[in-house]
Amino acid sequence: MFPTNGEDRNIKKLIDLIRGNGNTSERILKHLISIRDIIQAMKQVTATSEKVIKEEIVRHKSNIEICEKESDKLHKAIRQAILCNMYGSFSKEDIRKIDGYISGQQINAIWERLIKYNIIDNVGYLLKDKVSERDIVEVLSPDFKRYERYLIYLFQQISKDEKSVVVPNYLKPFVALHLDTWINSAKSALFMQERQDYIVDIDRKDSRPDLKANITIIDRDTGTDELNSQWDEALHQFLQLNHGCRLSTQSLKAVFESNVCYLKLYNNLYGLTATLDSQRERDLLREIYQVDFVTVPTTKMRKFKEYNPIVCANLQE
Repeated sequence: MFPTNGEDRNIKKLIDLIRGNGNTSERILKHLISIRDIIQAMKQVTATSEKVIKEEIVRHKSNIEICEKESDKLHKAIRQAILCNMYGSFSKEDIRKIDGYISGQQINAIWERLIKYNIIDNVGYLLKDKVSERDIVEVLSPDFKRYERYLIYLFQQISKDEKSVVVPNYLKPFVALHLDTWINSAKSALFMQERQDYIVDIDRKDSRPDLKANITIIDRDTGTDELNSQWDEALHQFLQLNHGCRLSTQSLKAVFESNVCYLKLYNNLYGLTATLDSQRERDLLREIYQVDFVTVPTTKMRKFKEYNPIVCANLQE
């Protein structure tokens, strides 16, 4: 029997039972007292541990929130730097620097006219590669003619800035649309682990026409190599950049539809040619449309045999 705080009566009864032998009684009492002290100490440790654990959880959550905020700041900074370099950027602060006495209302008026005449967008990114003197003359009302030469100079300097991100005008909206996911993919590529998520190796099954190393996805569940697959949202391309591999074309497939869903779009089926190679495909169509199949042989035997091409730099390779 181990006493706790609510067992004082039981302890007294036990003491009365063992009073006969003094030495034995003394040893048992000391033993009981030591056990009681241990239990009390364990309770204190448990309470302290719970308090420490709760504090650690709160601190951990706080650290996660701080990391998320810092990550968001970094994401926005990267996005802004790329768009500023790709488009060129103009701000209200640039207008304020023209004249120290210009009012906020005047700054907003100039800003709105620049947007109205398609010189900049709502954020301040330039919509033209080069803003000419004629463009500025058309934008400014007679009240702001004194700022004309300053604005011309500012836009000329923006156009002269060296651009490390060179994108054709017709692709700029596409880049701006996908930029957030590309930034996330770039960060994901930094934390992915080689030989767990992917391998960097040459194609040993002759499914590609070159002998250069490339990124091959590893299925974590089965451990198999997915040679003909690649990650979307440019994640595959960022891994290729990270390992110095040749860049592949990004897959832009936005919609995937299975054969079953595709075939169910049609109520009647008249004929298919050179598409049903496997028995499973035939069984699928037979189940959906209750049709029969006829295999028409070729008139001449095929003599041409195609091999997987291999691109080499010289004859020795």
